[in-house]
Amino acid sequence: MGERKISLKQRRFVSAYLLSGNATDAAKKAGYSQKTAYSIGQENLKKPVIKDAIAEVNNKAMDATVAAVLERKQTLTEIIRGRIGHFVTAGADGVIPNVGPENIHSAALKSVKSRCITMGEGDGKQDAVVTEVEVRDQVPAITELNKMEGVYLPEKFEADVTHLMVMREPGPAPKRRKQITDSRRQSGI
Repeated sequence: MGERKISLKQRRFVSAYLLSGNATDAAKKAGYSQKTAYSIGQENLKKPVIKDAIAEVNNKAMDATVAAVLERKQTLTEIIRGRIGHFVTAGADGVIPNVGPENIHSAALKSVKSRCITMGEGDGKQDAVVTEVEVRDQVPAITELNKMEGVYLPEKFEADVTHLMVMREPGPAPKRRKQITDSRRQSGI
């Protein structure tokens, strides 16, 4: 059986439904009869071609707003590789540090705080800017990336064991097994 195509009216229904979330209103806006809008709307929501069209649009919207696995891995890697030296450089005088605006939005940065202080006394007073830069802890990022890569076993491991097979190296059976067999023979089992 071939794949059915969606009609123009059905496409209009899908568009209107995605905007309003109301099947009856969507049916009316798509051009269906006012009298049958409720039943047509409910019927349309059950049609595979319409369900697929709605799911496709929702998936595209989700893809655009949710970080993909690769993007999440890149962000975690940025945190792992972040070093304080990547964000702070010596100023023109070689002493006063500068925090470069090009890196200020890095995932590796936990916080950047600046404050003004006055140094010195009397005529020698000078205002100075103190900037505190803190990078994120790398260990949680490494742990999360390892989990994503399957390096760690899950914290909870449950199994439904219905069959158990014990493997042993070829050779004579252990003595205990022979004793059990002998006792079964004696008891008639």
